[in-house]
Amino acid sequence: MRKFFVTAACLCMLAIPVYGTNVDAASVPWDSTIELKGTVNIGSTVTIPARVYHAGTPEGGYEDSYSTGGVGYYQMNVTAGQSYYIDSKECDVTFYDSEGNSPYGERDNYYAVKNETIYLYFSHYEDEAEQATIRAGQTFTGNVTKADGWGDNVYYYTPSLSGQYTFRVSSSDDEVNPGLYIGMMKRDYFSSLKSKDLKWTSGFGYEEVTANLQAGTCYAINVYSGGNYNPYTLSLTQKPAVSVASVKAKKAVSKKAKKAVITWKKASGVDGYQVTYSIKKNFKKAKSVNVSAKKAKVTLKKLKRGKKYFVKVRAYRNVEGARYYGGYSKTLKVTVR
Repeated sequence: MRKFFVTAACLCMLAIPVYGTNVDAASVPWDSTIELKGTVNIGSTVTIPARVYHAGTPEGGYEDSYSTGGVGYYQMNVTAGQSYYIDSKECDVTFYDSEGNSPYGERDNYYAVKNETIYLYFSHYEDEAEQATIRAGQTFTGNVTKADGWGDNVYYYTPSLSGQYTFRVSSSDDEVNPGLYIGMMKRDYFSSLKSKDLKWTSGFGYEEVTANLQAGTCYAINVYSGGNYNPYTLSLTQKPAVSVASVKAKKAVSKKAKKAVITWKKASGVDGYQVTYSIKKNFKKAKSVNVSAKKAKVTLKKLKRGKKYFVKVRAYRNVEGARYYGGYSKTLKVTVR
C-alpha cells in the first residue's frame, strides 16, 4: 500500500460519497450500491468483500465491463489530538473530514484536529475479502522496528524539550536506501518543514535527518522503507540535553532521637528532589530518599544515635520516561540525638 506525505502546496480535495445512502455512481463509477456500514473505533476490524470483475457483453465488450465489491464505507468519531492508523497490507483507505474534504488522499494515518465524525472509505482490488484494523496512531517514543515496511509510514512525535533532534532510519540490507522526512501538524494537513531547517546525512542502508523541534508540538516523521516489505529501524539518536536546576541546601538539624530534618530552597521546573545521606564523608554506602517537588523538607528516620551524618540534595526531572538529575548541593552535617 503506497502512502503519500502531503505538503500544504499539494493538498487535494476529493469528492466524498453521500453519507448514509447509496453512493452516487459518478463518485464511485465501478459500483453504485455502497452503503454506510456503521461506526468503527480504535480496535475495530472491518472486512472488505472481494472485488468481483464482470466481463462486458459481446455487443459492448470492454466498455460494458465493471466490478463490484472491494470497497467499504464507515464513519468514526475522532478525538482532537489523537492519531489513528489503519493496519492492513491490501486495503487502501481515504479519510474524509466532517466537511467532506480529504486533504490527505489515500493514506493509512489520520490526525484529528478537533472532535468530529469522519468517514473512512476502504478499497482493494483483490479477488478475496480483505481485513483492516483501526489502531491508535503510530506514536514514536524513541525506537521502532517495522518488519514488513511497505512504501511510506508516518509516526507522530511530540518532544518534551525544545532543541536539536536527529532521527535515523536504517535497513539491514546495505543495498536498500530508506529515507525520512519531518513535517508539522497544522489544522487539517501536514506541512513539511523547510529544507533549510533540515540537515540530511545518508550512506549505505541508512539516512539521518536533524532538525530543531519545539516542545509540545506534534510532528510527523515520514519514513520510506526503500522497497517492498524491507524491514527498517527508526531511532532517535540525538536530542537536547536536559537541564536541571541546582538546589541550595539550608539546614540539617536533629531535635528528636534517631531523626534529622533536612531543609532546602525550592528549585523551579523540577519534578522532585533526591536527598542522599551517609555516615561517611565520601558517601560510601549512602542511602537516598526521593521527595515531591511540592516539598522543601524531609525527615530522615531510624538514624544511629550520636553519629554524625553527611547530607546533600539534588533535583531531578522526568523527561520522556527517563529521569535526569542536577548537581548536588553543598554537603550539610548533623549529629543525631
